[in-house]
Amino acid sequence: MGRSKLLLISILGFFLSVFKLNAQDHRFMVFFQDKSSSFSIDNPLEFLSTRAIERRFKQNISITEQDLPINQDYLTTLEDQGAKVWFSTKWLNGVLIQTDSSKLADLRSLSFVSSIEYVAPGPLKPRIESDLVKKNQPLVKGRTQSTEIQNMLLGIDAMHQEGITGKNMLIAVFDGGFIGVDNT
Repeated sequence: MGRSKLLLISILGFFLSVFKLNAQDHRFMVFFQDKSSSFSIDNPLEFLSTRAIERRFKQNISITEQDLPINQDYLTTLEDQGAKVWFSTKWLNGVLIQTDSSKLADLRSLSFVSSIEYVAPGPLKPRIESDLVKKNQPLVKGRTQSTEIQNMLLGIDAMHQEGITGKNMLIAVFDGGFIGVDNT
């Protein structure tokens, strides 16, 4: 094979690989211009639970437009444009989507889109329950052995016997991240 053919094939291979990388699905946050909601903060029972409203009243926290749900028409339009919507955040007024990078210009041109930010490469794969249980860990009463050891150390079974099960409890988890992770 001649040098010129080899060079041509190499160049062609390079451009095909670049095209393939650019054509893959990636994850992006899409932020919206406004709430443009059919709901009103004057009638919070339409979009907040009674418990949430009572808690806000007790703690003197007002209900604002940030509490309004994401506009469902926005989500539908994004999906019609070929984006997979993974989840929404009403307080940031945005959604995490997965889409082909080539569709970003069309999404940015939508009147309700404020901005789009790249989040991560490649598609987000749906989690399957079998992925959550390691093959080396046999199940004990529906839990893995490592979970069983943790529960034993915490005295979970004793608490359950005393009627402390956590049923109907609302639990919040605040994650401060991993200190120093960006210094590696």
